[in-house]
Amino acid sequence: MANLSGKNPLLTLDLLQKSLEKKLEKIHTNNLQLKRKIFDLYTIFEISKNLSSLLEIETLLEATLFTCQNQLGAQGAGLILKLNPDDANLQVKSQNIDFPENFEFSLNSQIIDILKSKNRPVFIRELELLVPASNRELKFLKETGTVLSAPLVVKEQTLGILVLTGKTKTENYSPNDLEFLATLVNQLAVALENAHLYEKLKEANLELKKAQELLVQHEKLAALGKFAASVAHEVNNPLGIIKNYLLLIAQSAQKGKIKNEYVQVVQEEIDRITKILNQLLSFYKPDAEVRMEPTDVGKVLEETLKFVEPQIKEKNLKLVSRIEPHLPLIKASAEELKQVFLNLLMNARDFTPNGGKIEVKAGLQNKGIRIEFTDSGSGIPDENLDKIFEPFFTTKNGEGAGLGLSVCYGIIERHKGTIFAENIKGGGSRFLIYLPIIKHDQQK
Repeated sequence: MANLSGKNPLLTLDLLQKSLEKKLEKIHTNNLQLKRKIFDLYTIFEISKNLSSLLEIETLLEATLFTCQNQLGAQGAGLILKLNPDDANLQVKSQNIDFPENFEFSLNSQIIDILKSKNRPVFIRELELLVPASNRELKFLKETGTVLSAPLVVKEQTLGILVLTGKTKTENYSPNDLEFLATLVNQLAVALENAHLYEKLKEANLELKKAQELLVQHEKLAALGKFAASVAHEVNNPLGIIKNYLLLIAQSAQKGKIKNEYVQVVQEEIDRITKILNQLLSFYKPDAEVRMEPTDVGKVLEETLKFVEPQIKEKNLKLVSRIEPHLPLIKASAEELKQVFLNLLMNARDFTPNGGKIEVKAGLQNKGIRIEFTDSGSGIPDENLDKIFEPFFTTKNGEGAGLGLSVCYGIIERHKGTIFAENIKGGGSRFLIYLPIIKHDQQK
């Protein structure tokens, strides 16, 4: 058969086959490069995520050097950094690169300016064409075997440089390697900035904590001084009376006749001092001395109401109680709670005029028990609301030591509860107590 094209068909077929093989090989090569690109992008994403989460600088630097060796195949990797922005001294971190102990390197040098202006990884051979051979930083990089260097820049500020020696294999760093390294140093620069901010935040918090502790200590000393002065004042008054009456007793003894009323006054003042000291001991009683056990607060409250009811009715006051039945147990000292309830009820009696009303409520609220003591008296002056729980503060015109509400506050606080007072519109005041209930697994 004649060849109409004038060419050997076998030759044409062979040429087509070779052309197809070249195209397939090119597609295969592009496919491999695309896979490598995808893998590098994924790796960069993971590394960026990990670097962003690291706030400890040492861990951050070690992770970066490890990535350079494992992902880029570098024989050695090193970082020359200004770890402390306020310190001019440079520090190094390296893997398989021997940096001399005392080295001279500046982040304000010509090489750093070149790296910063290019803002990408630069081969040492390119730097050799741009700076004189006598350049100190260039000589240092060559002596350490550096092949590739990249700047760490954030907000126009150079934090340092990352340097790599040759690869473990004979191949050179590829464009993909350079792109990967550029992304890595950018992420590292941002992560270092975050780490520096984190370190500053930790230092600021530490300073704040020290300042707070110092302030608390000063407040404790001031409170202790005020407390000591109050105790001295409260105890000194009856002591002065005792001293005067002892002189009177001594004088009457010389006359051969001791007046009983003098002895009685001395006894009353001694009892007064004893009461003050007992209240102080109750206020500052250690937790270990208080026996806490599952307690029915409703029952304790009802027992206290029965005890004070005659004294309240003596003043022609109406006593109303609304206590929800079957209240959950609380972990408490029944005796201490009675002391609190008794103190609040007697205060309500003292400040409520004849014919008035005292109302007591108890019920569930959230995960605790809310107890209210309300009276129809004149209320508490607004300027005194913040002072009524302070030791020795009293509005009873010299009657009482002013420790009752302080003791109540200390007891409720020891029971992990809260107590506060408020005035009611139309007259009267209300004291509110909140006590946490026991969980089911604690009631046993």
